[in-house]
Amino acid sequence: MTSTSSTSSEPEKKTWERRLDEAKSKHRPKLKNWSRDGFAFQREKDFLKSRELKPEHQHHKIDVVDCSSIDKAGFVRIYEENDMPCVIKDIPNQEGWNAATAWTQSKLNSRFKDRYFKCGEDDDGYKVKTRLKYFLKYMKNNKDDSPLYVFDGNFDGDDISRSLLADYKVPSYFTDDLFSLVGEKRRPPYRWILLGPERSGSSVHIDPLATSAWNTILVGRKRWVLFPPETPKSIAKGLDVIQKGEDDEAINYFVDMLPRIREKHGHNLKIYELIQEPGETIFVPGGWWHGVLNLEDTIAVTQNFCSCTNFPSVWRSTRKGRPKMSVRWLKELAKQYPDLAAQALLLNDQDQFAMYNKEADRKKKEAEEMKRKQKKAAKKQKNKDNTASEESKTSHPLTAANLQRVAPAAPASNVVSQVSPAAKAGRKRSDSTSSDSSTSSDSSNSSSSSSSSSSTDSSGSSGDSYIGRIRSYASNKAAYPAGVNTPLVPVVFSRPGSSSSSANHTSAKQFSTSSSSNSSSQKSSHSGQMPQRQESSSSLSSVLGKVHIVPITTEDDQNTASVGESSASKKSDHKSDKKKKKRSLIEAAEGPTGTKVAPAEEPSSKSEESSKKKKKKCTMS
Repeated sequence: MTSTSSTSSEPEKKTWERRLDEAKSKHRPKLKNWSRDGFAFQREKDFLKSRELKPEHQHHKIDVVDCSSIDKAGFVRIYEENDMPCVIKDIPNQEGWNAATAWTQSKLNSRFKDRYFKCGEDDDGYKVKTRLKYFLKYMKNNKDDSPLYVFDGNFDGDDISRSLLADYKVPSYFTDDLFSLVGEKRRPPYRWILLGPERSGSSVHIDPLATSAWNTILVGRKRWVLFPPETPKSIAKGLDVIQKGEDDEAINYFVDMLPRIREKHGHNLKIYELIQEPGETIFVPGGWWHGVLNLEDTIAVTQNFCSCTNFPSVWRSTRKGRPKMSVRWLKELAKQYPDLAAQALLLNDQDQFAMYNKEADRKKKEAEEMKRKQKKAAKKQKNKDNTASEESKTSHPLTAANLQRVAPAAPASNVVSQVSPAAKAGRKRSDSTSSDSSTSSDSSNSSSSSSSSSSTDSSGSSGDSYIGRIRSYASNKAAYPAGVNTPLVPVVFSRPGSSSSSANHTSAKQFSTSSSSNSSSQKSSHSGQMPQRQESSSSLSSVLGKVHIVPITTEDDQNTASVGESSASKKSDHKSDKKKKKRSLIEAAEGPTGTKVAPAEEPSSKSEESSKKKKKKCTMS
């Protein structure tokens, strides 16, 4: 029972209603209620008022002339050359149009009822079409505020629809059609058949490519509004008077917005208004703002054109809007209208405009593509460099940025442990020479003060000096160029229990001073009999562990080392002298001041005890 009553209360829609609902949903998918403003219901009186044009609204009138009283030359001289709109009466009857009698709703329906006509566009710009028989029923029965509007420019697609072209011809005043030189397939859309229900229409706009237009109405009445080209867009389209939530369709413009424009701008604005009657043709010059409202169900035909009169403005617009077509157009003009072709070239020179060139366009596109790829590669490389920079900050902490984060009172172990992997690899080579270098630095033939300080600095205090220079670099980084490490003094460390060798002794001499290298050459032959000094090395080893520090030598250090090597080679000839050997052993054990050196705190092997005994025997002797 319930389903039966609901079905009876909502009758099934007819086929034409379903088809037109589908078309409306495609044309304006966001609009759910097409009669929300009620111009076919509660506001119908407001719409009916627009059917009458009051005298106070005709401050600027448009000339209305009969086609029998003016020829083409007079029309061009008076109206077209001066860019003034006008209305020409009775062209269909005077020029023998069959459409004057054949273009009625019933006759068109009998001829083209199953043909599809364009009645709108979707959001993607695709045509929305419907059969003519469905649209004609929609014209009679719809109650929409702004109904769909047949505005079809492809009604000559086949022999049947092409018969529409035989029903009319271009008025004699508008026979110039320069766009025809490029052919029907290449030229822009230019002619349309119009079937408009009452309350439908076109919002205020300017025709494309600065073309002029003519419009002949055969059935019904239209209301027009026109503004000169100098009128600002915001005023002509009513953008400064439209209210929030208000639609911008033709019905809203003529009923609500146009009275506000008159009230706000008054007589300072040139507004041309007229009502077009059946059989009348209106001429709209290029660049003029115009809008149309269908006061009744209408049938009309319109066409845009380019003539010799409006060619300069059309050429300037076409060379930008249709660059490829304009090249072909110029070639055809040179063949048939050489004066116009010369005028086009002159306009290009005046405007410094470069015509479309296929080869130049190809190179331009390639350059843009190359620039885009380079920009992409540069961005990728920048990201890669940023990533590498972040990694280097963590893996190489001896940079100025990271050294600033080292606390002044930080333990030596914390600072030295932050040595880069490259530095660690180099210190493995210097570690093997640490024992001999430490031992050789103890026995110097120089003065007493330099001899004692040499052994201390090379073994014990050199590590502190190295750490001090690191901190000094962090605090005085401005004194050195970016990315350059501070030159450090040569430092060699030895570990407890390391034995000397001739290879290690040679490596150690490269990083020692000239005084230490001289003494080391004398002790190389008795290294097996010498007790190794471990006071500084053992204490520093407890701090550094097995970390190897690669010293950075300056040019002066290398020169000093080379001098030490030469002096050491000369003294090696006197190793056979036993007295010199004993004297060197005594000086190494007692020091130049006669002070005995304390033995190692914790001997770690029997070899150290035996060397200690040998030392005592030498001292007694």
